[in-house]
Amino acid sequence: MVKIVGAVLIALLASAVAASAQQPAGGIRGMVMDKDFDAPLPGAKISVAETGQEIISTDEGNYALTGLTPGTYTLVISKEGYTRQVKADVVVSPGLMTDLSASLSGEFTEMEEFVVQDVQFGAASEDTLFDLPLFELRLENPAFLDSVGADLMSQAGASDAAEALKLVSGATLQDG
Repeated sequence: MVKIVGAVLIALLASAVAASAQQPAGGIRGMVMDKDFDAPLPGAKISVAETGQEIISTDEGNYALTGLTPGTYTLVISKEGYTRQVKADVVVSPGLMTDLSASLSGEFTEMEEFVVQDVQFGAASEDTLFDLPLFELRLENPAFLDSVGADLMSQAGASDAAEALKLVSGATLQDG
């Protein structure tokens, strides 16, 4: 009698495993949003903890995880600069897509106060101080450049007229 009951239990267990293997796969789909700006969040990573399957949300914040065996899963939704969100007990039914959206909040770090100080380039004396930002502005903006004086020539290291002409926007040298 015990052998018959054991055989029946094994047969029932084997048929249950075979039936579950025949169930069609399901999936999870949804949208990831930026909670602070109520806008789609592209580039968010959605991971299934149990399987290791990962996907990245589209430019519109959408994602779709397919091929999941029916069951219960835990999703981890994350993106750098945002607070990670964990969605537990997400049920996937055979042949169906489960809808699951998430909204991530920006992750902000409280910083202590800091002071920005002026940095000077060149020598310590005010007569020979090389004003780099002004020099770059003169090179980039021809309307700002009105003349190249001796001070600018010496600060830029121009030793002759050809070197000085290189400081003039729009000027070109030919044959030398």
